[in-house]
Amino acid sequence: MLHQKTIRKAVLVALYGGAAVSLAPAAFAQTTSPEVKKEDMQVVNVVGSRRATSSATDTVAPVDIIPLTKVAEQSGQFDLSQTLTYISPSFNSTRQTGADGADLIDSAALRGLGSDQTLVLVNGKRKHTTALVNLFGARNRGNTGTDMNTIPVLAIKDVQILRDGAAAQYGSDAIAGVMDIGLKKNVGCEAVAGYGQYHVGDGKNWLTSAYCGFSVAGGVIAVTGEYLDRGRSNRSEPGNPRTIGDTKTKNATLYINGEIPVGPGKFYFTAGDQSRDASSGAFARGTPEDDPDRNIGPRYPNGFVPFINGDLVDRYGIVGYKMKFGEWNADLSQTYGYNRLRYDISNTINASIANADLLKGGTGLSPDRFNAGRLLVPAEHHQL
Repeated sequence: MLHQKTIRKAVLVALYGGAAVSLAPAAFAQTTSPEVKKEDMQVVNVVGSRRATSSATDTVAPVDIIPLTKVAEQSGQFDLSQTLTYISPSFNSTRQTGADGADLIDSAALRGLGSDQTLVLVNGKRKHTTALVNLFGARNRGNTGTDMNTIPVLAIKDVQILRDGAAAQYGSDAIAGVMDIGLKKNVGCEAVAGYGQYHVGDGKNWLTSAYCGFSVAGGVIAVTGEYLDRGRSNRSEPGNPRTIGDTKTKNATLYINGEIPVGPGKFYFTAGDQSRDASSGAFARGTPEDDPDRNIGPRYPNGFVPFINGDLVDRYGIVGYKMKFGEWNADLSQTYGYNRLRYDISNTINASIANADLLKGGTGLSPDRFNAGRLLVPAEHHQL
């Protein structure tokens, strides 16, 4: 047992020590032997580092540049939020469970601050936030953030993360920092397919994604399509009727990105569309005897778990033209953002409806599915 603990500590030191040394401008070594001179040491190798970024430190503020070309092909994570969580030390994405609508959209933020304090850009242009306000015990309570998982990983060239707050330049949504997601514009085609699951057999993930870039009129038009099917997982203790784990989601995403020379400048555009069906387990209801205010009759004699289902639509677009006037760079663009989330509750019951039916001489049943409402972020326009 002692030997196993020693091995674990050695691995942790190698990982974090490697990350620390890679941040330093130079690496130094120390030896206890006086015969070894400094000029005799030619190479210092740092092994075990988890840091996969390069940093631009000659800018006004340091910027981490994370290339995602190889990550899209080799990563064990299938969505952008979880991929960045395992690469960028300052980025964190949380999967909620039992937090109503917050289960349907993974909240993401920098440096532990709120989701609405991290500005997300796509090709240098602001991306809209979601229609969901995180409530009910969720992380980032009261916040609305940007849904990172509406962008397929295969469509991304790199992610640049500003390692400092930038509220003075961008506004209060950049208190924690800025993330700029650069999309690919290269000619050629590639595709990935993936499968994964937890060791207990649930949470099965299926991914198919394809990218193609075409030469058009001296420019490039790139198209990316992705389908992700993530299965539900459950980590509740034996005997607990709750469902605690990953939300079940099915995402279908299409992104188009490109630029074409027109006159003295370039016409550029980006368009994205995603439809998502998601379902998460709410708090369990007890038996009719244990929980008479929320359960009645023979439909759920052993209690039940309602499922919160979300029908999410996210659309994003950029149209712009950039050119140079002497020493000036001009960039005129229009952006569009739309996010809609419809709630639906299934596998449930309304005890008031059931009781009213009993008083009228009925069987005491109620519908098991209800429309819980709709959240909507209307189209946003930014003239830059």
